[in-house]
Amino acid sequence: MSIRRITFGGNLTADPEVRQAGGNTVCNFSIACDDYQGGQEVTDFIDCDAWGKVGQSIADNFKKGSRIFVSGAFGWQRYTTTEGEKRKAFRVRVTDWEFAGYKPKEGTVGKESKKGGE
Repeated sequence: MSIRRITFGGNLTADPEVRQAGGNTVCNFSIACDDYQGGQEVTDFIDCDAWGKVGQSIADNFKKGSRIFVSGAFGWQRYTTTEGEKRKAFRVRVTDWEFAGYKPKEGTVGKESKKGGE
């Protein structure tokens, strides 16, 4: 058995997008993560999705530029382009998140973290 779990933090690159998929709520968003390689700053953009209450709580509490810590399972989404090329994209299915570096909007949950949609 293998474990594919990741935890990281960064800034949302755009407002989270919420939609319905098969009767479930799904929130899609991307996080920019900075790193230094060879003395130069490098930014990676990691695509994420969160389902159900976890996804809805991210959409309710975060916007473009917000700092967030997330953890979840990672994997590769395989797809074929309209030109017939096979591609894959790295994606994280978020199961837990925490506020990082700002106070939540007034009227939202009073906790400083949200674990598993609690």
